[in-house]
Amino acid sequence: MSTKTFVSVWDALADTPAESARLKARSEMLMAVKAQVAAWGLTQSAAASRLGVTQPRLNDLLQGRVSKFSTDALFDLSTAAGLRATVTVHGVPGRKAGNVKMPADGSVKSRKTRLRTAGTRGATG
Repeated sequence: MSTKTFVSVWDALADTPAESARLKARSEMLMAVKAQVAAWGLTQSAAASRLGVTQPRLNDLLQGRVSKFSTDALFDLSTAAGLRATVTVHGVPGRKAGNVKMPADGSVKSRKTRLRTAGTRGATG
């Protein structure tokens, strides 16, 4: 029987490095909100009201049920708790970055929207 070693529990649970990163980020936000709620010293009902969620929803958070919360929901809860959530993106040692191709005019096309990068038509300095 062979054993696998993982850098983190999220690497063990996730099927891909991207999924592992999402789980880790959601877990970190959940733990920060949980710590803030604990610092308030309120009942679950009062803390839930302060966050704008139901008491059962807050209980899911306090029990660490990360799978019940989207990244967006955790950003919203962080803000409601008076926290400032930020995202930091950095390279992974030993992993080659992918290539992104941009049209010469700097625009990015999607199905419904055409966005322009800063410095092109309509940008102000």
